[in-house]
Amino acid sequence: MKTAIAQIRTLAAKAGGTTIPISVTHTDLPTNDWSTLFQTVLCSPDSYLAGESNVFCFASGTSIYQQIFPPNHIAFGYSAITEHWLSRKPCNIPNEIWSVRATGQVRETWAAQAKADWHAFLQYRALEMQPSAQLIIVGSGADAEGNSGAEGLTDLANHILRQLVKDGTLYPTEYEEMAIPTYYRTAQEWKEPFTSDSNFPQGGVLSLDHFGEVTLPDVYLEKFQQDGNAQAFAKAYTGFFKAAYEPCLFVNLSDKRTPESRQQVIDLFSQRLQSALAQDPAKYSCRWRLQLMLISKRPE
Repeated sequence: MKTAIAQIRTLAAKAGGTTIPISVTHTDLPTNDWSTLFQTVLCSPDSYLAGESNVFCFASGTSIYQQIFPPNHIAFGYSAITEHWLSRKPCNIPNEIWSVRATGQVRETWAAQAKADWHAFLQYRALEMQPSAQLIIVGSGADAEGNSGAEGLTDLANHILRQLVKDGTLYPTEYEEMAIPTYYRTAQEWKEPFTSDSNFPQGGVLSLDHFGEVTLPDVYLEKFQQDGNAQAFAKAYTGFFKAAYEPCLFVNLSDKRTPESRQQVIDLFSQRLQSALAQDPAKYSCRWRLQLMLISKRPE
């Protein structure tokens, strides 16, 4: 954000303008930890507000799949590692928790939901962006075969959940509802709204000016290869999995369970995940694939 503010200042100066006020609005779901966000933005010495004047911070708890701003309001947008989260879980995935592992009609259902969500996201951004406004997206996506790069980790998690069912710890009906509501689009799926044969209604309003792909290194595996500490690797990945996916997986636990019973299931899953990760770090390493996009709204 510091870079974006600096560029806006530079462009304004080149245009002969005075220092202009800049509003920054953070958007996320209402359940986000807004207190931590504001404490960081307002108090951290590394915040984009540090040393700045005429920069104002706001927040909106509205889904990205809805309209967030008034029409022609946004001059510059930035979205990172967000659009792979779907607006809803379209259906269960038999014997799996990861959309990448879905097949047949189930896979098509998830792909259709991802397409509808991507169209909705772009439709509302097209409405909100000013003419000539730009939007940068860092998307978590997939390779040409649809793999996200994290299948080793998620397959392990699914295996542990199935073992918990076999042990009688997790009810079969609970496991059946467990599907992480994410979908990792291929390059073709990201680009689809901008193609001539797309049914996206705002295709003539927005243009995809740049598209790039990159595979991230696994910093946890690199550290393990340096120090050989498998327990630290396992603890780091377990912490990541808990923060990212635990809420949407274990929300499906029966409401007949006591709070203590619910926590026991969650804790046992985490313990088994961490133990398994430590046995073979390289096997469960994640190499996330990112798609980098620059989208602009055409001038009127």
